This record gives sequence, C-alpha cells and structure tokens, in this order.
Amino acid sequence: MKKLIIILGSISILSCNNIIDTDYLAPDFPITKGISFTILNNDLPASWPQSNIILCDSVMFVNAECIENQNVFQVFRLKDGKYIRGFANWGRAANELNDYRRIALTDGGKILHAMDNNNRSIDIDLTKAIAGETSYVVKSYKLPRSPISREIHSVGNNLLHTENGRKIPRFVITNRECTDTLCFNDQYTPTKTSIDERQIDIEDYYFYNSAFGVRPDGTRGVNVTGNGMLMEIYDMQNNKMRSIALRRFHRPKMGDNMRDGTNECVRGGWCIYVTNNYIYVAYHDQTRETDSKYLKTSIAVFDWNGKEVARYKSDTFIMSFAVTPDDKRAYCWTVNVDGEEALCYFDLK
Repeated sequence: MKKLIIILGSISILSCNNIIDTDYLAPDFPITKGISFTILNNDLPASWPQSNIILCDSVMFVNAECIENQNVFQVFRLKDGKYIRGFANWGRAANELNDYRRIALTDGGKILHAMDNNNRSIDIDLTKAIAGETSYVVKSYKLPRSPISREIHSVGNNLLHTENGRKIPRFVITNRECTDTLCFNDQYTPTKTSIDERQIDIEDYYFYNSAFGVRPDGTRGVNVTGNGMLMEIYDMQNNKMRSIALRRFHRPKMGDNMRDGTNECVRGGWCIYVTNNYIYVAYHDQTRETDSKYLKTSIAVFDWNGKEVARYKSDTFIMSFAVTPDDKRAYCWTVNVDGEEALCYFDLK
C-alpha cells in the first residue's frame, strides 16, 4: 500500500445543521402519504432481486435469478417494464466472476464495476451490455488480495469498501485496482444498550444489519441499520470519512446472534437509495411480534443532515427500489401477501 490516511478516535461534528441524537426516538415525519403503485410488469422472468434497481438512461437493471437464462443481471425498459435481456455470467473464465454481490457504478454511470470473492473484478460497459453485444467486459483485474468488502461503492474514481469481517476496518477507500489504501475509518457508533438488556457484539451487529449509500456527487455517505434503526452520515470529501450526523430511531434488541432481533425488536431499515438531495430508506417500524410477515414497507425520506422530510406508506413489501435523479419517481420491485412479484413505480410529491 503506497499511501495511508488513518481516521480514528472520537466522532467529530462538522456542522451545527446536522442532527446528533443522544437517545432513541422514532422518526417524526412532517408529511405522510400512502403509495399508489402503477404496475409496469407483473409477469417477471426473474425473482428475488439481490441488488437495488439500477437506473441507466431509458432502462433499469437488477441482479436477479432468471428462469429464462443464466445471466446475472436482468434489463427492463423503463417506460413500460418490458423485459429486454440479461447480461453477465457466473464462472471462472477471463470475463466472468464467481459472484456479483459487490457492484458499483463508475465513470459517470457508464461502467458497472463488479468484484467477486476470488481476488477478481471486471468493468462492464453498460451501453454494450444493454444493447446485447458480447464484448461488454472492457477490463478485468487480478486483485492483490481477497476482497476486503461486503459492499463496494463508487467515490469519484475510487472505491469505498464496507467491512467484510473482523480484523478489517469498517470502511476502506482504495483505488479501483485495490493496490492503494487512501483512507480507512474503524469507528462504530455505540448502540447504547441499557444495563438490563443483552449486550450486543457491535462489530457483528453492523456487519449483518447495515446498508450503505454514497451520494452521487461523492461528497457524503450514509449507513442505516435494521433490527433496530440507526442512521450515520459521513462527510467523504478528499478521500476522508468524518461523521457529521447520527440518528437513533429504534434501539437494537438482539437474540442469540447478530442476524436476528428478538420479537420485541423493531425491524428497521434494510434497503436504501440515495440521490444528491435525499436519503431514501425502505424500513418497517413494527416489531417481529406484531407483524411476522414483514410486509407493509414504508419509504422514509431524509435530507443529508439527517432530518425527516416525508414518509410514503405501502401495503406491500418493497424488496428493491430506485429513485430518479430529480427525486420525482421511485421504481420498486414488490411482493404481495400472496407471494406475487411485480415491477412498479410511484410518483413522489
């Protein structure tokens, strides 16, 4: 590693406009509206998406297993949800990966960078892939070591990695080839469990229950947790990570492991999407005991200081979603109580 900037110590606050919670309080939204979905496609060739929906010009695509092909990503037309094609393959050939769980849009959204757990990554030219060309892999990388990341996100020309196990910092920023470490941050926000509650393993809690997003302009990032709900906002300018806001909405109440909360634990957030203006969180504010079917998702909207903006309530489960850059429309992959999946949208007002 050629360059290393270490960020350790206590959390610093950059702006008095950012909110720093000292105790837990459920979010209080000034606006709450019901979601009225417009269904685009309820005859989907794939199911159970493994990634957020990704918007790309006039199409959207998602990592989802398809019954019609062996491709990793499935492409749909944005205006009507029509299925177009799939692209990318699992394997060990030069232009294949053995998994695609770590993906990030780079180069202004023109390249999909994907990384597997076997020291390899590739760059996919999205224009070629969506058009059905076979030469869509434009570069492959042999990484110097196994991935340090659970997720990857684009930060300018670099990559942010979220932790992939113990003995590895919580957040690491590297170049795309993963040869230079530019910054790391190993701070964990205390969950502040009371003395009469089970003490939780803080590293495992954040590892199993976090979803991260980076603002498209690369200046800020946000981490939201499930099984309880905390929100941490970071300034990410100049390849650094500084905590600037902290919201404590629901206290984590964990069972025998850090994957599952107790029946009294609020489910919290599980999926986020960010634009330059807002943070969108798919979350559930009921406990496992009161709603065991994990349905009726809310989309919560926050500004980049952590302040509540609006809440959109649905009567179905939103598995994956994306929001247009102008914050006017949300595209969602949903499943209803009968297990029927659909590609839908609703307008944000």
